[in-house]
Amino acid sequence: MNEIKNKSSNLWIIMSFIIAGLIALSIVTALNSNTTVANDGQSSESNEQAASESDVVAIVNDEQIDKNKLFDLMVQQLGKETSGALVQQLIDQTLVSQELAKKGLVVTDEELANGISKEIENFKASFGSEEEVEAYLLQYGMSMEDYEKIVEDMVPFQLEIEKLFESEIDVTDEEITKYYEENLSFYTENEQVKASHILVETKEEAEAIMQQINDGVDFAELAKEHSIDPGSGANGGDLGFFGRDMMVPEFEEAAFNLSVGEMSEIVQSEFGFHIIKVTDKKEAKTPTLEEKQEEIKEELIKVKTSEQYQLWIEEVKTESEIEVLFN
Repeated sequence: MNEIKNKSSNLWIIMSFIIAGLIALSIVTALNSNTTVANDGQSSESNEQAASESDVVAIVNDEQIDKNKLFDLMVQQLGKETSGALVQQLIDQTLVSQELAKKGLVVTDEELANGISKEIENFKASFGSEEEVEAYLLQYGMSMEDYEKIVEDMVPFQLEIEKLFESEIDVTDEEITKYYEENLSFYTENEQVKASHILVETKEEAEAIMQQINDGVDFAELAKEHSIDPGSGANGGDLGFFGRDMMVPEFEEAAFNLSVGEMSEIVQSEFGFHIIKVTDKKEAKTPTLEEKQEEIKEELIKVKTSEQYQLWIEEVKTESEIEVLFN
């Protein structure tokens, strides 16, 4: 059953960046491994002998498959336009690194650890529970460990950009207040309920289960045994928290009219017959400016940093000697 309607969310944007980052990192690794600078007077034969086993990605019947073949295949699969964009990304990263060195700026190990931790925490906070995080990542064939590894690879460059421009970025109290007022609806947390349900095909089944509940049989156990909702049945019927307009109308009306701990009568919807139990509620809440001040400041710093970076990178490219050999 898919009672929860498709809703607009920033999470798909997060995942698109994650997947793009994974591809980019793979290409970067291949590019780096295929860049060889020979010492003066060193013969091609000695270069070949110097090739390490790390350049080999697989061995088939004593025949080696090296990273050159992997790189060619990746370019073929991604297309030259995407691969070219990744080369440009490498150029941008190199220019940032050179500028940091010129200014004597360094991202410390502590800043890196905090940045990675914060990115992961923010991602998790976008979900109601650890289970929801894992289920979401699973849609992309990823585990939490996979996600954390990608974040560890992507965050350093983000922090380098922030380090490069942090002394030039200033956010005023007036800007914070204006942003808060313009985005108040975004910060407002609407009323939510947490509910479990048991879904069956017929009213007779629902009535029989209702009788068992009234006789003292555990709701969660009955959900595991009888519910035909594959998304919640295995979890004892638990649907987690949800707001208005996320469930079909009949289900929503019943759930929002129940008190915590209260169970509904049998509710019919297009999916079948439900028995609903509300286990928790969150009242609508609008956080104050003081509560959101630091969060808004961080967001405005990111926006200004991004704008500053875009202007800078275009300018520094025109001033640098750049030769692109990839075609």
